[in-house]
Amino acid sequence: ELPEQSTPYPCSTTLDGNRLSWQISAADTSIAGKGRCELCYYIDGTLVKSAIFQTFIADSLAEPGPAPEPYSDWIDDVFNAKNEAIDAKEAIENMSVSVTTLPEDSAASVTKSATTDGFHLSFGIPRGKSGTSGITPVRGVDYMNEDDYKYFDAHIDERLGEIEDSLNAILVIQDELIGGGAV
Repeated sequence: ELPEQSTPYPCSTTLDGNRLSWQISAADTSIAGKGRCELCYYIDGTLVKSAIFQTFIADSLAEPGPAPEPYSDWIDDVFNAKNEAIDAKEAIENMSVSVTTLPEDSAASVTKSATTDGFHLSFGIPRGKSGTSGITPVRGVDYMNEDDYKYFDAHIDERLGEIEDSLNAILVIQDELIGGGAV
């Protein structure tokens, strides 16, 4: 919360590995004095809060004026994250895959291309040497069976569920902070 105010507001942060950075904005330093800061985050769905940190903003010789709106950067970040999650979910749901057999001794390949609805992955798998290679194909490396496809389908469905849960959490936060309602 800013000095001389009792209402906290969310600030825009970025996470790089295990380093959390707060990009200080003009709104964050608009009022001189002592303020407070608290970090809130989730671990396995449980809200965790840090200790309260004291902040200090020194007086400035700049022209006085109204404080900028502190929510604008953070709200933009929420909407951008929501849109990116929706785009990622749609791209995965609309992904198609094809497999082509390549000549012996070719290098395996995969090509990703954009389609009107999402993405297409085209795999090129080299044909095995005919006759005397003596190598036993390895499941999951040289070939896949129906159980493998079921496993990957379940894994993709699980990840889509996590994306949808994250999107819903963003919408709940948006609704709580700005009263924008879920879209």
